[in-house]
Amino acid sequence: MVDPGANVNSTGAFLPPTMVPRPKWFTVRQVAEQLQVWEITVYRAIYSGRLKSARIGRCVRIPWESLQEYLFRPRVVARQTKLRANRASRRAFPRAKRA
Repeated sequence: MVDPGANVNSTGAFLPPTMVPRPKWFTVRQVAEQLQVWEITVYRAIYSGRLKSARIGRCVRIPWESLQEYLFRPRVVARQTKLRANRASRRAFPRAKRA
């Protein structure tokens, strides 16, 4: 017997993961669950402009294409500033106290 939750089309054939029907729009809660983050993190990404969304009435919806763009966008890694490097070296090698 086939599991009713399995990815099966109308003829009974199993569908590969790429062929599974997906929703075109997601709620903030669905996106948060998929990314395993808090909902407020998703709202921050929306309000900062990093994640595109649409407001339908009082509901916020995120299109699938926007979510894919957000996930696969190249990120810039912050470089360590001179000040941070100096602080780190001071902690590692404290100066000798002068008499």
